[in-house]
Amino acid sequence: MGRVYAADDARLGRRVALKSLPNEFTDNPAALERFRREARTLSALNHPNICTIHDIVEQGQRTFIVMEYVEGAPLHGPLPPDQVLKYASQICDALDAAHRKGFIHRDLKPANIQVTTAGIKLLDFGLARIVSAPDDNTVTLSLSQAGVLMGTPAYMSPEQAEGEPSDERSDIFSFGAVLYEMLSGRRAFVGDSMARVLSAVLRDDPAPLRVAPALELVVLRCLKKEPAERFQSIAEVRSALERLPANLSEEQPSIAVLPFVNLSADKENEYFSDGLAEEIINVLAKIPGLKVIARTSAFAFRGTDQGISKIAQALGVRTILEGSVRRAGNRIRVTAQLISAADGTHLWSERYDREMTDVFGMQDEIAAAIAEALKMKFSIDKSRPARGDTDDKEAYHLYLRGRYLQNQRTPELMRKGMEYFERAIAKDPLYALPYAGLSDLLCIAGLWGREPPSEIYPRAIRAATTALEIDDDLGDAYASLAFARDLHYWDWAVSEEKFKRAIDLKPNSPLAHIWYSYHLSIVGRHHEAIEQARRGIDLDPLSTSVNFGAVRAYFYARRYDEAITQGRRGLELGSNDFPTLFQLGQSYVQKGMVEEAIRYCQDSVEVSERHPLALGMLGHVYALSAKREHAQHIIEELIGLSDRAYVPPATIAFVYLGLQAVDDLELWLEKAYLDRSAILPYLVASPAADYLRSEPYFVDLRHRMGLAE
Repeated sequence: MGRVYAADDARLGRRVALKSLPNEFTDNPAALERFRREARTLSALNHPNICTIHDIVEQGQRTFIVMEYVEGAPLHGPLPPDQVLKYASQICDALDAAHRKGFIHRDLKPANIQVTTAGIKLLDFGLARIVSAPDDNTVTLSLSQAGVLMGTPAYMSPEQAEGEPSDERSDIFSFGAVLYEMLSGRRAFVGDSMARVLSAVLRDDPAPLRVAPALELVVLRCLKKEPAERFQSIAEVRSALERLPANLSEEQPSIAVLPFVNLSADKENEYFSDGLAEEIINVLAKIPGLKVIARTSAFAFRGTDQGISKIAQALGVRTILEGSVRRAGNRIRVTAQLISAADGTHLWSERYDREMTDVFGMQDEIAAAIAEALKMKFSIDKSRPARGDTDDKEAYHLYLRGRYLQNQRTPELMRKGMEYFERAIAKDPLYALPYAGLSDLLCIAGLWGREPPSEIYPRAIRAATTALEIDDDLGDAYASLAFARDLHYWDWAVSEEKFKRAIDLKPNSPLAHIWYSYHLSIVGRHHEAIEQARRGIDLDPLSTSVNFGAVRAYFYARRYDEAITQGRRGLELGSNDFPTLFQLGQSYVQKGMVEEAIRYCQDSVEVSERHPLALGMLGHVYALSAKREHAQHIIEELIGLSDRAYVPPATIAFVYLGLQAVDDLELWLEKAYLDRSAILPYLVASPAADYLRSEPYFVDLRHRMGLAE
C-alpha cells in the first residue's frame, strides 16, 4: 500500500515509521477525507500487540501516515509448535481487541506481523479497509496495480477474493493461513500466477500439515471456505488453541468407526451389525487421549461412495475403522480393519470367529488392538467383571434393537426403543446399559413435552440411578441423570457435578457436552456453554440435534448472527429439524427481522405437525411482530389441544411473554412452575424475558427456581 521509511519526529524527538500512500488514493478528495476520519478512529486502538498510528502528515500532493517505529523482523516459519502457540496467542489477543471495536485487519499476513524482542506487533491494522472499503467514496485500484487492496492473494479469504463483503471471519481465515505457514514454512495456497493463487484460495485444500492432529484441526477449521464453517470469533480460536495439550509433539490419534456391513443372510440383522460397531465406539471412547467420532456422524456415510480420505476429512480424523459381520445362529464372524486416512494403508486388520457369548470380550479385543496400533495406552482389567454387560443373549439383542430404534430419533421409533429397553431389563434386571438407554430416551421425550414431567422425569432419574448402581462408570447415565435433575428438580449444583463426572468418564460423548451446554446457558455462563457446544460438534459434526445445541448456546448468549449461521448449517444437515427452525425464528425476531422469524416458525409448525413447542414459539413471534390476533389464536389452539394431550404450560407462557400481558403471563408462569415444565428454565433465561428482569414476580420466580441474577 506504499513505501515505508524510518524517520525522526523532530517535534517530539522520537523514531517513527513513515508510510507514503499511493497517488491513486490521494488524488481522490472524498477517499482522502474518509481516510483522515477513519485513521483518527484507528489511532484509538491501544494494544501492546498492535502498531499505533500517531499522526497523518500531508506534504504537497502526498499523504503520509506516521506510525510507531517497531524494531524487529517479519514473521517467518517453520517454528517449533510451542513458539507458534506463543505467537498465535498474541495475534489472537490483538485481533480480539480490534474486532471488539469493530476493526477488521483484512490484510493479515507474515509481512504485516513483526517479531520484536517484546513479542508480536501487528502492522497496517485496518489500512486495507481505510484505503478500499466498498462504498461510493472509495477509490478502487485494479489487481494489476502495486499493492493489492483488500488483502494479499495467498492470505485472502474466499469472500475477499470474490469481492464479497467480509467480516471478522475473513481475518480468521487469514490467521489460519499465517498459522499454517508458521508451522510448515510454506504457504497454504500457492500458484505461479495471481489467478492460480486465487483459484487455490477458492477451491483447493492445503497440503496436509505434519503436526499434532488437534493443532491441525484448528488450522483447517480456520481455513474453511465457507465463513459459517470456521470459528465464528477469534476468541473461539484462542480458546481452541488454549485447550491443546501441553506437549504437541506427541501424536493425538483420532478415529471414526463406520457402520459394519451386515453380511448375514437375514437382513434383519442390521441392528446387530450396527450395534456391534456402536459398542466398539463406546469402548474406544474410554481410551484417554483418543478422539472418537460419535455414531450419528460416523454412520452418516452408510451407502455412500466417498473414499476413506474424504470421510476422514469431513469428520476431522486420521484413522477409520471399517468392518463386516456375518451371523449364523449362535456363531458370528467379524472382520475389521484400521485404515490410515493419509495414504490408505492398513494399520491393522483381523478376523474373529466367535460364539455369541464371547461378543463382549471380542469388542474389548478389537479396542485393545486398535489402541496398540495407534500406540496408545489401553488395557482391559480382566480381574474386574464388566458390570454393565450381560450373559443373557436375548437381553443383549433386545438392547441392541432398542439402541437401533433410539438412534432413529423419531417419536414413534423412540417409543418402540423404550419398549425394547424395558424388555431387556425384564430379561436381565442387572444389565446396566438398557437402563441408561431408557433414561436417555425419557429425558428427550420430557424435553420436547411429550408427557407430563411428573411422570417422565422421575422414571428417567430412577433408570439412570439404577444403571449407576450396577455400573458407576457409565458416563451417559451420569449425563442423563444430570439432565433430568436439571429440568425437573432445578438442582443446578448437583447436576453440574454429575455433568462433570459424565465428561470425565466419557469425554467423547457429544450428548454429555451438549446437555452440559444447555445447563450452562440456563445459569448464565454463556462462554462456557458455547465452548461445550462446539466440543459436541467436533465429536458429532453431522448431527442435527448436536448442531441445534450450538444454535441454542449462541442464542442465549445474545449472539444472534452466529445463532443464525449455525442454524442454517443445521438445516443443511436435516431440513425438517423443527427445533432448529423455531430457534432460527427466535433469533431473527430478536434482530427485528420479523418476516424471516415468522417464516421459520411457520415451517417449524408444519414439519412438526403442529407440535405444542413449535406452536408456542410461533405464537411468541406473532406477538412480537404485532400480530396479536394471530398470537391469540395460537393460545386458543394450545388450550384446546390440552384437552386431548399433554401441553406444557410454558408453551402458552411463551406466547404471553411476547404479548407482554402481565396478568396472564404471571398466571401461566405459575402453572408452568407447578407443572415443573422442562422448558420453563429456558423461558426465564431467554433474551425475550430480559424486560422482566426487575419485575418482583419474575425475580421471585427465578429465586424459587434457584437461579440467581
